[in-house]
Amino acid sequence: MEELRPGLWTWTAPHPEWDEQRVVRSYAVERGGVLILIDPMVPPEELLAGREVRVALTAPWHGRSARELGAPEGELDFRPGFYPDERAFWIPEHGAIVFGDSFPGGPIPDDWLPEGKTRADYDAWLAGFHGLPVELVLPTHGDPGGQELLYSGIQPSR
Repeated sequence: MEELRPGLWTWTAPHPEWDEQRVVRSYAVERGGVLILIDPMVPPEELLAGREVRVALTAPWHGRSARELGAPEGELDFRPGFYPDERAFWIPEHGAIVFGDSFPGGPIPDDWLPEGKTRADYDAWLAGFHGLPVELVLPTHGDPGGQELLYSGIQPSR
């Protein structure tokens, strides 16, 4: 577990449906004494100790360990993700944006584009985040980074 900023943590764990070489990343943010776990794999015990816990998912298919935690849904500001039913969470007090599958630590591969969507559609969606005062980019597939990570996601014109 790593504390990115006071009240903002991340950790990785093997995904239960994948081979043990492939890990996913989870995040936690503390708000007013409530710990909100984002796309959680089971968090380290020391993070949970004595805290009220809630869960927020970037997508319904990112439930991971949420069911076994049995925590109610937490509320975070969000923007629509690139995929249907997906969300990107904006955490203004940390200048952080959390992405699920729509931004796996960089631009999605062309073969991940949803049917009927183009690279230009993706680039336009991603550019929509550039107006936010982003300091931290937190992908659930990949490593956290600074604002430059967000800008690296747009592909140069071909």
